[in-house]
Amino acid sequence: MRQHCFLIALTFFLWLCFSSMVLAEHLTVVPVAVAVAQEGGKAVADKPWLEQRIAVANALFSAHGLKFKLISIKTLPARHSRLLSRDDRDALGVYVKKGVLNLFVVAYSKDVDDPSQKRRGVHWHQRSATNKHFVILANYSSPTVLAHELGHFFGNPKHSDVPDNLMSYTRRGGKLFLDQEQSRRIRESLKRYLSTAELVLSEQSSQEYRCINPVPKTSQSNCSVPEQIP
Repeated sequence: MRQHCFLIALTFFLWLCFSSMVLAEHLTVVPVAVAVAQEGGKAVADKPWLEQRIAVANALFSAHGLKFKLISIKTLPARHSRLLSRDDRDALGVYVKKGVLNLFVVAYSKDVDDPSQKRRGVHWHQRSATNKHFVILANYSSPTVLAHELGHFFGNPKHSDVPDNLMSYTRRGGKLFLDQEQSRRIRESLKRYLSTAELVLSEQSSQEYRCINPVPKTSQSNCSVPEQIP
């Protein structure tokens, strides 16, 4: 009888540990610091607009070990509301904060490769400091554009030819998805960003992440709540 009870208790304990590990993977929360440009004395996007896009991204990325959390919103000067050149994009680099995913929202973003077109979103590497990269989103972009650019941010630079893949431009009304290889790149990018402290998780998220994805000791000491952007 005692042996039977022991086996039941052991089975429950192992199940609980497994469940906690799976749950922990889905609680890897990436902090997002947003800077919104002003135009005509008003911000070009409000908090509900941002929250909707982050919610869409979470719905797509949660199955791949990532969730995003809006931690701060800063106002950008009006001179950054319309991005017409590469220099305009680079100028946002001065506002980039360490330890967080930096998102900039503007009123207009010209396609620098085809000036006759405009861009809804872009994952941009600052040319003068290639270690700085961030996401730019135009306020006329659809709710899924942020998720697409986050796919670029997390290791998927190329576009897909498969309809309804998140990284494809082709939509046929199906459910958006990321494939197995894209998922692998996302996880590998997350590990790299954590190991270099480019992204710093909250202490809770950091502990949960380390349960299933050990990271070097040098980065563990950096797992604190990111500084709020003033």
